[in-house]
Amino acid sequence: MVYPTKFFVFAMILVNIILAILSSFRSPAYKSIIPNTVHKDKIVKVNSNLEICNQLVSVSSPVISLIAYKVFGIGGALLIDGISFLISALLNNCLQVIHKKSDENIRHIKNKIIKNIIEGIEYITKNSQVAILLIVSSAVNFFLAGYNYSFPFVNKAFGTGNSTYTILLVSQSLGGIIGGIISPKLTKNDSISHLLNLLTFCGLSIAGIYLLFQWYHSLLTVFVFMFLFHMLLTAYNIDFFSIIQTKVDDKYLGRVFSVVFTVAIIFMPIGTAVFSYYSKAYLVENYIIIGIGIIIVSIVAQVLSRFKGSK
Repeated sequence: MVYPTKFFVFAMILVNIILAILSSFRSPAYKSIIPNTVHKDKIVKVNSNLEICNQLVSVSSPVISLIAYKVFGIGGALLIDGISFLISALLNNCLQVIHKKSDENIRHIKNKIIKNIIEGIEYITKNSQVAILLIVSSAVNFFLAGYNYSFPFVNKAFGTGNSTYTILLVSQSLGGIIGGIISPKLTKNDSISHLLNLLTFCGLSIAGIYLLFQWYHSLLTVFVFMFLFHMLLTAYNIDFFSIIQTKVDDKYLGRVFSVVFTVAIIFMPIGTAVFSYYSKAYLVENYIIIGIGIIIVSIVAQVLSRFKGSK
C-alpha cells in the first residue's frame, strides 16, 4: 500500500521530471531509428500503423488505468506502469537494425557531439526542403497550442451541454484512427506540395467548425468537422515525419529530429501565452483564427517551396 506522504508527493514529482527529460531524448531517437529498422518503401505504412496504435492506446488507456486503480490500488497501478516501461525496453532491444554503424563510428560520433549538432543545424539551413518543413512545423504548433488551449472549454464555447467535451474527445480519437488507416492511400509521393495540401485542408476543417456552427448551431456539425480536422492532421503528421525520414541523410537524421522537436516544442508555450493574453479560451472565434492561421502558414510555405525549387 502506498500512502500519500510528503515523500511520496516529491518522489512523484521527481519521477515525472525524469520521465519528461527522457521523453525529450526518446522522441527524436524514436523517429530517427525507424529508417534504420524499416525499408524506405515501408516507412509510410509503418508510421501509419504506429499512429493507429497510438490513437487506440489514447482511447483505451484511461479505461484500463481506471480498472487497474480500482482493482490493484494506486500502488499496484504504478507497479503495472513501471512494468510496461520494462516491457517496452525489452521489445526495443529486439529491433534489428538494417544499416548498423560500426563501433568505431559510434565512438567517433560520441567524441564529436557538439560538432555534430552544429553540422545538423548547418544541414537544415542548406537543405531548403527540410528548412521549410521546420518552419511549417513551428508555425503550425503555434496555432495548435491555441487549439489545445481552447478545446477543454468546448462546453462553454458551443453551449451544447456538459457531454460536449466527451463527445468531441471521441471525435478526435476516431479522426486520428481513420487518419492513420487512410494515410498510406493519401500519401502518393514524398513531395512537400502534397504535405502542404493536407495542411490547407486541416485549416479549412477547423475554420469550418466556426462557420457552420454559426449557421446551424448543431453539435453534429462540430463533431464532423473536428473528426475531419484530426483525420487530416494525423495524415499530415505521418506524412511529415515520413518525408524527413526519407529525404534526410541517415548521418544527420537524429540531429535533424532533435532540432525539429526542440524548435517545435518552443512554439507551443509561446502560442499558449499569446492566445491566453489576447483571447478567452471559451470563445468560439478562436477556431476560425486557428484555421485561417494554419491556411496562411500552408500558403506561405507553398510559395517558399516553389520559389526555392525554381532557383
